[in-house]
Amino acid sequence: MDLEMAVEEFARSVDSLCAAQGAEVAPEMQLLRASMALGLYVKKTCPDLRATIQSCMTAFINTRLAGWINQQGGWDQVTMV
Repeated sequence: MDLEMAVEEFARSVDSLCAAQGAEVAPEMQLLRASMALGLYVKKTCPDLRATIQSCMTAFINTRLAGWINQQGGWDQVTMV
C-alpha cells in the first residue's frame, strides 16, 4: 500500500470511528480524538507501521484540522478533555 492510499484509508477509518461515537464534543475535537486513538492502536498492534501511521496522522491533521487548531489559538489551547 502506498502512502497516499494509507492516508486515505486512515481518514476513512477516523470518519468511521466518529460516526460510531456520540457527538459529545465539537466535531473537530471528535476527529482529533479518533485520529489519536486510531494512531495509538495501530502503533501498539503493528509497530512496523509506525512511520506510515505518523505520516498519515500528520497529513490528516494538516488537511482536516490545522485551520481549527489555529482558530483555537494553536496546540497549547487545544485540550483533550
